[in-house]
Amino acid sequence: MDTAERRAWGPLIRAAREAQGYKQVDVAEMANVSRRTLGSIERGDTTAQTDVLRRILASLNLTPTAALDSDVRSFTAMLGPLLQRLGQEERAAVMPVITDLVASALKDSRETGVIVLDLSKASTSGRAPMYAFDDAAAARDEDREKPTLGNE
Repeated sequence: MDTAERRAWGPLIRAAREAQGYKQVDVAEMANVSRRTLGSIERGDTTAQTDVLRRILASLNLTPTAALDSDVRSFTAMLGPLLQRLGQEERAAVMPVITDLVASALKDSRETGVIVLDLSKASTSGRAPMYAFDDAAAARDEDREKPTLGNE
C-alpha cells in the first residue's frame, strides 16, 4: 500500500469506528496504538505505517481492497468514482451514511439471520437525496443544462 492509499483510509476508519459504536480509545487499545495516533490518522494529519494500519483495520474487521471478494471489489470500483466526483464536504457526509447502512445490515443479519436495509436509518442530515426517482426530480433534471462536447 502506498502513502496515498494509507492516507485515504483515515476518514473510512473514522466512519467505520463510529458506525460500530466504538470510541477512539477503544479502537486504539485493540490496535495497540495511542488514541492520539488514531485521531491523527482519522483526520489525515498523518499517514499510518502499514503495520499500524493493518492493526487498526483488523480491530474494526476492515479489509484492504486487495483481499476483498470479486463482487465487493466490483462494487468498490463502481462506488469509488462516484465518491470521487463529490466534493470533500459531501464525501464526508455521504461515507458515514453508507458505512452506517452496511454496518446496520450486518448487525441485523447477525441478530436475526436476515439482512434488512432500513433506509430510514440513512440520515442525510436534512439534505435532499443526491439521486431521486420521482416525476418532480425527473422534470428538474430535464431543465438542467446538458454537458456538450466540443463544437455542439
